Amino acid sequence: MKKFLKTLAAGTLSLVMGLSAFGGCNLVTTDSERDMNQVVATVQIDKSAPKEEIYKKDLVIMYLNYGYSYVQQGTYTQKQAFEMLMDQLVNNAIMVQYAMLDFSDDEAFASKVTEENKFNPETYLNEEEKAKALYNTNKSINDLIEQYKDESGEEEKETETITETTRVAPTDAANYEPPHEGFDTYLEFYNDYNSKGFKSQGVVTGFDDNYQTTDAETKKAYNKVVSVLESNGLIGEDFDYNSDSVYDTEYYKDTLRSNQESIVIENYEKTLTAEIYAAVSYEDLQANYKEMYDAQKEGSVSDYETTIDGAASSSPVVYNPYAGYGFVYNLLLGVDDKQEAQIAALGEKSNLSEEEYRAQREEILYKTTAKDLRSTWITAGYDFDYATKKFTGDYTFTTPENSFPFQGDVKWVNEADKPAEGEEDKDYKEEYIVTGNPEYDLETFVKIIDEYLYGADNVTAEADAGVYYRKAAPKAQTYTEFDEKMNELLFAFSTDDGSLNTYKGYVVKPPVDVDGTETYVQEFADAARDVLTMADGGYIVVGTDYGYHFIFKSVSLKADSGYDTLDKYLDSLGVEKKIGEQTFTTWKDYYNAMIADMEAYLDEEGANKDGANEKFYLYQLQQAYVGNIVSTRLTNKQTEIVNKYKVQNEDGEYDEYNEEYVKIYTERYSEFLQD
Repeated sequence: MKKFLKTLAAGTLSLVMGLSAFGGCNLVTTDSERDMNQVVATVQIDKSAPKEEIYKKDLVIMYLNYGYSYVQQGTYTQKQAFEMLMDQLVNNAIMVQYAMLDFSDDEAFASKVTEENKFNPETYLNEEEKAKALYNTNKSINDLIEQYKDESGEEEKETETITETTRVAPTDAANYEPPHEGFDTYLEFYNDYNSKGFKSQGVVTGFDDNYQTTDAETKKAYNKVVSVLESNGLIGEDFDYNSDSVYDTEYYKDTLRSNQESIVIENYEKTLTAEIYAAVSYEDLQANYKEMYDAQKEGSVSDYETTIDGAASSSPVVYNPYAGYGFVYNLLLGVDDKQEAQIAALGEKSNLSEEEYRAQREEILYKTTAKDLRSTWITAGYDFDYATKKFTGDYTFTTPENSFPFQGDVKWVNEADKPAEGEEDKDYKEEYIVTGNPEYDLETFVKIIDEYLYGADNVTAEADAGVYYRKAAPKAQTYTEFDEKMNELLFAFSTDDGSLNTYKGYVVKPPVDVDGTETYVQEFADAARDVLTMADGGYIVVGTDYGYHFIFKSVSLKADSGYDTLDKYLDSLGVEKKIGEQTFTTWKDYYNAMIADMEAYLDEEGANKDGANEKFYLYQLQQAYVGNIVSTRLTNKQTEIVNKYKVQNEDGEYDEYNEEYVKIYTERYSEFLQD
């Protein structure tokens, strides 16, 4: 979604980048304090509004935050970049003033202006939002100090090597972090962080409560930050080195105000966005779905194959006009380098029949082993439960009881240092190493698979003699979470990275014509089509030049099947019509409740604890349908607002600001406008 503003505090990373770039930049003049505090533009969109001043330092910070990258990439010349940034700063000021005026009635407006005749954005925020703006500002300063502390260790970090290839992780997986890190609310978390000054959570800065340094490393980093601010006119004329801290600098104050303004604008965008969401009805989405359904139903074979190849949870196949298609999961136990070379040499023997080749290759393949490939997840510190040897959070697909435990041996190396029961040490994090990781032969691995998927003694299987070809299926349909367990096994064992993070596995298509080309190697293609004819839960093991493929049935699609309405498709997903604790009778009622309070619907502490709502098709459809509308309408709204304070040229274009509202003093930053 397009955002209204590129604010002065464009975020912690850009703040750090910008200040770091100051050191070698030639933009700043010698008399920086006076020069940087020149007013380069004023904005006053209403006579009752205060006149906002834009300073040269604001322009320079914006350039160093991100504007310079456009010049480096060749997108703009330096002159064009500064002209663009000036427009953004002016437009920012217009939007902030407009939002604040729009949020205020005439009487309330007077109380929202400071003694310096400036808008006071803090008065538009609730207590949590005030604390959040303060937290964002404090954390950015702490991170900046930490960056300067870390510079000395960069050389050592570059010499570190990784001896084991990092295992692919599930898409978007991230270690779980409590929303407010041990506090009941964000307000409590922000207030606790802000109350500690430089001694903030997770950042050992070496300052006591009176901002006196208690370690030399932090003092050195802190002095670098203050020096950078001073040399670039961002510290303020009244700064007292004996009693003031970085909190008293002009830069800190400007950053805090900018963070407050950002939240005001975010709230304004939310107000406008809610209005746009409310204008898109469930009937609109039903019609959009029907268009997709009709297109798939009436499409050619080529159209259908394009659709199925690109299928995803947000763009599903909702009608299947043709037979012979489906999805399979592929768990590959790949051959090692020695086996690969042996198979390649075997292929060079021209006198072998296909049957003889496969029989001799079978002797090579039978030496293939399996081992749990997730050891780097443990050493990297991914979410892991030592007692059960199971991964948790985003790193597992099943419910906890069905999660597949790591098969190797793990040692907790800093167990002796863990905090005593009832005590807390926020700097402590468990560290583990893998001390052993067994390899399984084919027969042992098959037993592991069968028991995990189906349960003990719940499999019926047949295997061809000679070339290994095993078909297995559950005796009773008592197994659970088949797809989820399959993904657990894929990430644990499959050496085929292409089998990971897929929608429903690999697409299987009907046999090709005589002159056609198979998508996969022939043995795999034949076995995949075979497995689609099996009952649900079935799988086949087949060997190819690449190793042993465990091919599991995912979905077998029937011709002339589908869901002709959005309601029917949503019903097929097996999702409850429930938001939080409230259950709804129809999907329309569910949708109306969803868009009535999108923030609550996506609340990580309420209705969206496991992130399922964001993955739900109705939400994805709504976002796809509304996304372009929201972006376009927000852009149009911003343009409409800004154009109110511009004048039209003879072609009817708004290219110059109306000096009644906006005045720009180009001569005060003219040295930047040289190409």
